[in-house]
Amino acid sequence: EVCDAINATDASGANCHMSSVGICSLLTRAGYAVIMQISCRDRNRIAIQGDVLGAAAMGVQNILCLTGDGVQAGDQPAAKPVFDFDS
Repeated sequence: EVCDAINATDASGANCHMSSVGICSLLTRAGYAVIMQISCRDRNRIAIQGDVLGAAAMGVQNILCLTGDGVQAGDQPAAKPVFDFDS
């Protein structure tokens, strides 16, 4: 009633959270429209394609691609960023 869709963030602030795919799965099954975020920082093109295909199979119709915050800003500053693609 009060919104068009729910934005499922993808490791916002470079901090570890539940995956956007997992959140979208739960929300879609509950009947909500979702926007799945994909952070290019964390995935190569194969992983991005797999997430998009999986999301489509779950009924996700909206995707927002973002570059993502640098890992040094998050809770795992020693993590290796991927950046195979940029948003």
